Amino acid sequence: MTDIVERLRVKWDSMGDMANAERDEAAYAIICLRNECAMEVAHTKEIRQQVADLRALLAEALSQRDEAKSKLGRIMEGLEGTCMTCEPVGVRNQQMEQHIKTLQAERDEARREVCAWQGATSAKSFRDIAIVRGWDCFGESK
Repeated sequence: MTDIVERLRVKWDSMGDMANAERDEAAYAIICLRNECAMEVAHTKEIRQQVADLRALLAEALSQRDEAKSKLGRIMEGLEGTCMTCEPVGVRNQQMEQHIKTLQAERDEARREVCAWQGATSAKSFRDIAIVRGWDCFGESK
C-alpha cells in the first residue's frame, strides 16, 4: 500500500495547479501531524517512565518511614537505644508492666470478693459497695 503522503504529492495533470497545491498542503499537514504524534508518543513514554520512577521512590520512602516508625517504637518501649542498658531496661520495664497488670487483676478479684461478702451481709448490691469504697473492680470505666 502506497503511503498517503506519496500519493498526495503525485501531480495530476488533469487537475489544476490550485488542486495540486492543496494536495501538497494536505501532505505537509499530514507530515506535521505525524511528527506531532511521534513527539507525543515519545513524551508519553518519558512521562510513564517518570511515573514509574516516582512510584519506586514513593515505595522506598514508605518503606523507610515504616522502618523509622518501627525503630522509634522500639526506642520508645526502651527495647533499643544508644547505651548498653537501654535494651535490658526496656525488657525489664515490659516485664514490670505485665506484673503490674497481673497484680491489678488479682486486686480487683479480691475487691470483688469483699464486695460479694459484704453484699451478702447487707441489703446493698456488689456494685454499690464498690462505689461506696471508691473501687472500680467491676471494670465499668475500663
